[in-house]
Amino acid sequence: MPPKTDQEPVSSEGLPPEVDGWLRETVPGEEVRAVQHVDLHGPGHFGDAWVIATEDSLVSVRWDSDGLKLGVRVPLEEVERLELSEFVGNGRLEVTANGQSKALARFTRSLARDVEVTGREIARLASEKRGRLGLAPAELVGDVGERGAARCAICGRTLGREGVCHECLDRTQLAWRMLGFVRS
Repeated sequence: MPPKTDQEPVSSEGLPPEVDGWLRETVPGEEVRAVQHVDLHGPGHFGDAWVIATEDSLVSVRWDSDGLKLGVRVPLEEVERLELSEFVGNGRLEVTANGQSKALARFTRSLARDVEVTGREIARLASEKRGRLGLAPAELVGDVGERGAARCAICGRTLGREGVCHECLDRTQLAWRMLGFVRS
């Protein structure tokens, strides 16, 4: 879910009721400004997790077998940098606060663009907060398309050497073309 870009609180939009209740207990009185659902807990572990920016905090929470677990909580004014890293089939969003880097979220490629948009919104929120305190703005480095590989315009997958996406290829049209070669 892309973040809201205006100053209205997101509240429970995009959050299951259990997560919304947990958030209200963990960071009471703070309005939600951006929410991003991610689908990996750690390397190779699928599961629901969320990155949530409130008016004062940046929080990551994951849903484990024994309930909700806090991953990272950082005051928004301490966010110096957010970094997006792309790997084979997945990516990672890290936050640097007080000179220390912490993994905020892992996600599959299907969510990469949404996480990038949310990362930009979180960097904007942190920069506003830091600016009011006379600190340097937060920055977002990296993006999910920075490797320069050609991508399919339909699904976003990396194209092979042939420049054709094997998932989106019209197989019926290909069969008719091949049949035309056989008849000639």
